[in-house]
Amino acid sequence: MRQIAIVFLVVGFLCLAVFVHFLLAFLRPGMYPPKRVLQERLKLFATVASGALLIGFLIYLIS
Repeated sequence: MRQIAIVFLVVGFLCLAVFVHFLLAFLRPGMYPPKRVLQERLKLFATVASGALLIGFLIYLIS
């Protein structure tokens, strides 16, 4: 059970790293892709990262 929690935590932290990468790209002017695409990616990776981290921590605490 703890292995599943660790997988969720790793995925969550990787998505968090990608989120920060897209956030930095969003804050720099003139970066490609357009801001609309970056906003969609930011929403996606923020949702996946928060969900994976939450599930991982809950499984880790329960097991």
